Amino acid sequence: MRITGPKRSTQVSSKPKAGKSSAAQGSFSVSDGAKTNASKGAQSTRSLTAVDALISIQEVPDATARRAKAIARAEGMLDLLEEIKIAILSGGLPRSRVTKLTRIVEDVRGDVAGEELSTVLDEIELRARVELAKLEKAA
Repeated sequence: MRITGPKRSTQVSSKPKAGKSSAAQGSFSVSDGAKTNASKGAQSTRSLTAVDALISIQEVPDATARRAKAIARAEGMLDLLEEIKIAILSGGLPRSRVTKLTRIVEDVRGDVAGEELSTVLDEIELRARVELAKLEKAA
């Protein structure tokens, strides 16, 4: 396609040509601007929605982050159970450790999907509550 320089525009006649109806001529009018403002509002809402979507995507942890967090939480719980076991065998169980264990079990309970793991947590919680009852009775 060959592009040539600007061409002169032809003059527009203000007189209607014979044989055309007045409806075909049409008219031009300027609106009051309400439609323009409405479209700007919709556009700004659309951009805010896009920003909200990006923020919500960033807030959702991916599967690897969830798995790493679950592993770290499980290792922390196992370490605490090991400390409690050693304390029970040595004869001096601090109440703070058992209380901490019951809090951890209560926090983890909502994230547990399997029935077997839920059963293990129930047993840990029961044993921790029994030890707390023994400590209260001894005090």
